[in-house]
Amino acid sequence: MRRLLLLLLPLALLCACTTAPAEQADAPFSFYYRCAEVAYGGEDGVIRAEAAPLEADADLRTVVLQYLKGPASPELRTPLPADWALESIGLTEGTAELVFSGIPCRSLDRTILNACLARTLLQLPGVQRVSILRSGDGAADVLAAKDILLRDNGMEEQEEELVLYVPDEAQRYLVRETQTVAAMNAADRPAEIVRRLLALPESESAIPEGTALRSVSVENGVCTVDLSSQFLTGMPRSWNTERLAVYAIVNSLTELPQIQTVDLWIAGAPVERLYVLELENGLARDERMIYVPALDGTLDVTLSLTCDTMPLLAQVPMQLTLAEGTSSVQCVLEALLALEGENGLENSIPQGTKILSLKLAGGVCTLDLTAEFLEGCRTAEQERMAVREIVATLSALPEVETVDLLVEGLEPNYRDDSLQAVHTARNYWFVS
Repeated sequence: MRRLLLLLLPLALLCACTTAPAEQADAPFSFYYRCAEVAYGGEDGVIRAEAAPLEADADLRTVVLQYLKGPASPELRTPLPADWALESIGLTEGTAELVFSGIPCRSLDRTILNACLARTLLQLPGVQRVSILRSGDGAADVLAAKDILLRDNGMEEQEEELVLYVPDEAQRYLVRETQTVAAMNAADRPAEIVRRLLALPESESAIPEGTALRSVSVENGVCTVDLSSQFLTGMPRSWNTERLAVYAIVNSLTELPQIQTVDLWIAGAPVERLYVLELENGLARDERMIYVPALDGTLDVTLSLTCDTMPLLAQVPMQLTLAEGTSSVQCVLEALLALEGENGLENSIPQGTKILSLKLAGGVCTLDLTAEFLEGCRTAEQERMAVREIVATLSALPEVETVDLLVEGLEPNYRDDSLQAVHTARNYWFVS
């Protein structure tokens, strides 16, 4: 990721584009374009915003296509070269990805283009980075908000923002916060991020108080973080606490483009497992743990998966999008059937299990599953945990009081007859 500095000439060229028109009250969205007469030295001398009407729920594609129509003001012009054409648009894990075709342009023109598109698209909810690629280039330019400077502040102390993820008040998700720090070399950022996480007050962090950083190194996209033994000795035997503590570190570090996975070491040695969480393999970023402000049609639910080393369930908070015409019960159950286990959790429900029918009446959820549900269970324990996963997940919904399970329209012929009486979740099913 490159830092963009739009002021490439001395401050002596202080002038600016003509006064920006007042933004329309009903058009709060800003589209950034290149000034028709570029004047280096001021914040609006190179690029400037133009307010334009935009639907409140406009998605990335809508915004990009409207942007490509160009500015209305004659004082602005599109930064896109005349022969460039849009090939594709996508959004992957917070990165808006744009691919263009066309011949290469001047470095300065490309810099201004990147800044205009990034400033425009970074206003959209869910967009944290913007990737701009011209077909034929070896790599895309990837920009976050901190990578765009709009004025010549070379004589001032440089600052940048670091992104940290911390537990929310309900201790279910991680929330994104930024801290402004003195500008530093890219190689120093990983250690600074971990130090700042460790320095957070106990009330704002799941990481045990007193944990110290021993070392941080990055090689081939893998960041190895070595913490003091207090991380283990001070960690309660709690699945939820350890997942928040570990992924606060993982998700914060993987904000940096040079880091894809994180290996956690304690007191100079790798750690294979905490209470539930498996750490043997490199931990990748988990976007599902990041809280997104709820929109219409968003469900905040709790799915239950099986701990792979003990016959207990771990509760996994998750935000789901409710499709039109789909009930919340069906949405949650479909998410559970599709969920894959990882990092110490497994889904005991056999793959290929499908919903034949689903009814909810008077708080009773009657669920009919295909034969794969029983045929795919290799042991009585897997069968028991599969039943518990379904009952616990559905019982967590406020509208569900009890669950009745059928297989191919009939009462299941379980290996353990006692499962016939399981209709509600029990407290002893869950890991602490």
